[in-house]
Amino acid sequence: MRFILKDVRQWRIRYDVLRFGVLFLVVVIIWAGIELFNTYSTTTIPEDYSKEIEPFNPSLDLKMISEIESRVDTPEDFSIVVENDFEE
Repeated sequence: MRFILKDVRQWRIRYDVLRFGVLFLVVVIIWAGIELFNTYSTTTIPEDYSKEIEPFNPSLDLKMISEIESRVDTPEDFSIVVENDFEE
């Protein structure tokens, strides 16, 4: 009889620990879900920066490119002189 009561107490303790573990796991999952939702739903950019950010204009200004090309005078012949000091 004494052994049966001891076994019942061990099973009861294991059942209580299992129940506490499952409850703890559920609370942690809910807490993590709420934190993830708050992280992804709120913005991290301060309003000062958002006022200064402007969309980039992706169109090319062909007039500006032609002005830059007209300023650069490329020489006709590139004469590059390299001394060969490696050969002995």
